[in-house]
Amino acid sequence: MGRGETLAASRVIRVLKADRAEALTAERWHKAKAIVADALEEKSAQRRALLVAERCAGDPVLLREVESLLDQTTAVFEEFADDAASRRDTPLLEPGRRVGAYAIVREIGRGGMGAVYLGQRADGAFEKQVAIKVLKRGLDTDEIVRRFLAERQILARLDHPGIVRLVDAGTTDDGLPYLVMDYVDGVPLPRFASEQGLSVHERLKLFRTVCSAVSYAHQNLIVHRDLKPSNILITKDGQVRLLDFGIAKLLQAEPDGGVVTVTMLRIMTPEYASPEQIKGESITTLSDVYSLGVCLYELLTGARPYKLTRKTPDELSRAICDQQPQRPSTTVARGGGSPKDQAPSSKLLRGDLDNIVLKVLRKEPPRRYQSVEQLSEDIRRYLEELPVRARKDTAAYRAAKFVKRHKMGVTAVATVVLVLVIGIVATAREWAIAKAERAKAEARFEILRKSSRTMISEIHSVLRNLPGSLEARKLLLQRATEQLDALAADAADDPRLQVDLADAYQNLGYLPDKPLAERIELFNKAIALDLKVLAKEPKHIAARENLAMSKINLADFARARGEINEALKYNREAIALLESVVADEPDEMEHKKTLWNASYNTALSLMQSGRAAEALEISRRIYPVAVELREKHTADQSNHRFRRPSLSRALAANSLTYLGRYDEAITEIRAALQETTATRQQFPLGRFERLDESVFTYRLAIALDRSGHRDEAIQTMTTALAMAEALMDDEPKDLSYRITAALENSQFASLLLRANKPAESVKYFRRAVELYEKIIAADAEQKQARADLAYTYGGLGLALAQTGNATEGLADERKAISFYEKLEAAKSSNVVLLRDYAETLDRAGETCLLNDANNVAGEAKQLFQRSLSIWLEMRDRGTLSKVDANKPEEIGAEIANCDAALK
Repeated sequence: MGRGETLAASRVIRVLKADRAEALTAERWHKAKAIVADALEEKSAQRRALLVAERCAGDPVLLREVESLLDQTTAVFEEFADDAASRRDTPLLEPGRRVGAYAIVREIGRGGMGAVYLGQRADGAFEKQVAIKVLKRGLDTDEIVRRFLAERQILARLDHPGIVRLVDAGTTDDGLPYLVMDYVDGVPLPRFASEQGLSVHERLKLFRTVCSAVSYAHQNLIVHRDLKPSNILITKDGQVRLLDFGIAKLLQAEPDGGVVTVTMLRIMTPEYASPEQIKGESITTLSDVYSLGVCLYELLTGARPYKLTRKTPDELSRAICDQQPQRPSTTVARGGGSPKDQAPSSKLLRGDLDNIVLKVLRKEPPRRYQSVEQLSEDIRRYLEELPVRARKDTAAYRAAKFVKRHKMGVTAVATVVLVLVIGIVATAREWAIAKAERAKAEARFEILRKSSRTMISEIHSVLRNLPGSLEARKLLLQRATEQLDALAADAADDPRLQVDLADAYQNLGYLPDKPLAERIELFNKAIALDLKVLAKEPKHIAARENLAMSKINLADFARARGEINEALKYNREAIALLESVVADEPDEMEHKKTLWNASYNTALSLMQSGRAAEALEISRRIYPVAVELREKHTADQSNHRFRRPSLSRALAANSLTYLGRYDEAITEIRAALQETTATRQQFPLGRFERLDESVFTYRLAIALDRSGHRDEAIQTMTTALAMAEALMDDEPKDLSYRITAALENSQFASLLLRANKPAESVKYFRRAVELYEKIIAADAEQKQARADLAYTYGGLGLALAQTGNATEGLADERKAISFYEKLEAAKSSNVVLLRDYAETLDRAGETCLLNDANNVAGEAKQLFQRSLSIWLEMRDRGTLSKVDANKPEEIGAEIANCDAALK
């Protein structure tokens, strides 16, 4: 018998006391209660009987009382309380009685803690019907009263359209606490769906509204713990109302800043309870996720997940903890639901919905969706014909989803490609036959070149921002490039063909599923072709612009390898080329757009070298250019979106954060995020908009944390991370999305570590390690990913040490330092790499000091000394960020502590 069951039994005894205390003396009653509590700790029924016999020897009245109490502890507390209340024929409050400013109309329900009445405003101030919840007589013990008052506190904190609103609260004339809430005239969710004949899509959309309300409660650190259809009412106009937070669980801060679970009574509705609730284990938001899964199962099938014969507590407990639920489609196919429920057909549930429901009903909490938001997001993905996280990813599955989402677009593109291919084949054949007719051959050649160009630029541009289009883009570009290569064999000196072919290589280099070395090779091929053209025609506009774009991308790759000086060299070369192009054609907006791109890219390199003030100056200078370009694109090319204004503001925010100007940074990044969110709402499937939204939200979290708004930073980072994970699911082969998700997991973990939540941070550090290792396995050239992996191991090591596992933590710290040494981080011009290396050495020193068993204070001092030398070097260079300004003094103090420990 676990501790949770003992506490529950103890409280059952306190309820029984109201009816049975007269049969016992006070002394005997306290003794009986103690014996029962001790007996329930015994797992063996034989040992329990022996304990009772020994403790009650010579006192038959006490023995009879103890045995009676033990018999009654097998029922769930809620059921026992309801039974006790049902034995009272008279309601607690008569109609007409005043409760505060309201008069009782009638009783409308009873629960384990109290009775609920329909009330009406009685003071004439205005007309209003309310629900009044009052504690039952006989249950007003100190513990129950505390719980009831906690419900009042919880409801007062919640302000969400999907959660019943607290109107008033107080105490009746005879001292019973009461709550006054909005009266909800509604029916349970499954019944509403059945009566209205809702389709699967309509049911799922309504369920997502329920998820929104539960998610809001979770964000306010409240776990409901009793989610079930009777607590999820739908009004006549289809509005969701979530009821009864009377058994919710609050997460409260400890004095040292950690978070603990305040475990309350094990009250629940067993049919909807999670395995951990049944077992009396710690309850988290994942328990609510499970309960929502049971509700979803019932909403879709008209039945509950587990088939019971006798419906005893033991059978129910075994089913929830051990039995695997039947697939919803199977339940419907076999007629498992009630005929009145009008469940959807099994065909509609088969596949994705089966997988979503079974994932949310996993016995092990880590295998479920890790938040209500994740569950709701997967349902959204199902509704929008996107691949869902609950189903194993395959190329065929993603292709089928892509075609379903874009039937018209795919048909149109397929038609265009087919026409182009037919035209290409026919044209190539005619050109070969009519080679002697030079003029005609030239015309056919031009048609063929333009056809390939159309495939590379126009069709590829349409596909580029669509999620799940990577394979289609790759195939299209490969075929076009092959065609251009074939043409080049016969007309290698044609500058138009060479520029087109260079453009094709560039577009292939953009594909994010290739290793860095292959992508660099493609851009170098493009550079060689453009240089060949420029050797004959130095003023060739397209060749110069193409060459500049290749250098901008090589700067990106140099930063990914941690080669910041190399990146800045490419940036300078690109800007020089583009300034000459703009000077030759000053009215051409595309040239200005490419020059903006080069300037933005330069600022990114400057940021990574610690020159934040210069990066800020560039971001301020290019913002009005970006606004002008966006307006021009809106007027002239309504089918294109220009994202640069928001990117300019986000870059400024990043620079301001580095410079310690946090309030300005928050203003800038909020503006960028607002602009991007508006665009994303206009184009909800746009890959670029969704990526920007995730990255900007992550940067907002960083700025909030630096400015002291840590709780808001944690909530904001949670949102950013969910977006990044969803993007990665859309394009699992796109390393850039995986890198974003890995970075945000690592930074979120570090944020939690700074917030003194090491246990929570471990999960996110481990997730980041998993992603970075996959990135490096796919592309060994990703040196920045190796550096980020090292930083993540350093954070994981300290988190493990702070949770009591200092030995494993120290091993991870040493692994991190080894990575940095292989990267020669101490010699790098990459300030981000240097700063992370110095912080990792700090973390390793702290972990050493926590690892008392190995007595490594000497090693800690060495680590702090190495760290201090890097911080001092950065300060001397003027690249130390505002947030790290005091690091040299802090590390110096740590070294002094080590000296004292070694004495």
